[in-house]
Amino acid sequence: AVAPYEKYLTKKPQDVGMLYDLANCYEKLGDNPNAVRTYQRYVDAIAAKDPAAAERARERMKAINASAF
Repeated sequence: AVAPYEKYLTKKPQDVGMLYDLANCYEKLGDNPNAVRTYQRYVDAIAAKDPAAAERARERMKAINASAF
């Protein structure tokens, strides 16, 4: 499920829609380290343009990290 996203992102690494979808996919698969890493890439790419979206992604990362314990 993640391979097409990863392949696409090698060509367009700042595509925020694809980054968010990939992070969500990792999260649903239970791959929390990659989910957090990809959400962070999303935050880095969108923070200046849409701070509210970046904050929502930060909240997802907090929730993932909290569930790890």
